[in-house]
Amino acid sequence: MRIKTLLKYLFIGIITLSIMERIMDFLEKDYFKITDVMIKGEYSLIQDDIISKLLKLKGKNIWEIDEKKISQYIKNDVRIKRVEIKKTIPDEIEIEIEERKPFVYILWKNKLYLADEEGKIFAYRLEKIEKNLIVLRINKENEIDKIYSVLEKLTNEIKKDISSIYIKDNIIEIQLIDGMIFKTDDKVNMEKYKKGYQLYLGLKQEREINCIDLRFKNYILK
Repeated sequence: MRIKTLLKYLFIGIITLSIMERIMDFLEKDYFKITDVMIKGEYSLIQDDIISKLLKLKGKNIWEIDEKKISQYIKNDVRIKRVEIKKTIPDEIEIEIEERKPFVYILWKNKLYLADEEGKIFAYRLEKIEKNLIVLRINKENEIDKIYSVLEKLTNEIKKDISSIYIKDNIIEIQLIDGMIFKTDDKVNMEKYKKGYQLYLGLKQEREINCIDLRFKNYILK
């Protein structure tokens, strides 16, 4: 009885191994080699390094591709905001990439960087030249958050006239393209920025204005 049982399990094992070998042989066929690597989205900053490596996936067996590992490799690059990878059996892989978008320049330690809307520095200016961006002149890293809290309260109409923003003597100064300065702090709200900007537009037609201090209940003009 024991011999019959042993022979039974041995027979089942041989059949199982045979089936597994056939499956492995099937999966390793050229039928499952990647013929198309589709890369979508914006990826100009990583064209020469990451993209060139991803294109080398062509010719590899699709079952050997670890989407999570590749996704993490791409996300480790500070220039990347989001990535999605999808395999289409038998021979296609689609990679969608979203790069961080330039929002401001940050001038820090005599170097000019690009930062996105989240305040994440992701590139040198020479990697991607953008026009008409506000320059944040930073002396300390924690100043970035303070200035971003001000940027969130500014309308696009105001932003288009701004040249740079910086902190001087613990006062946040917004310098316009024509040189006029708004003095402010984190307590000034969006409505006061709007009214202060409209005041500036109206008065500059009549007289020269060097500075408007928004920190007080009544605007201080110089």
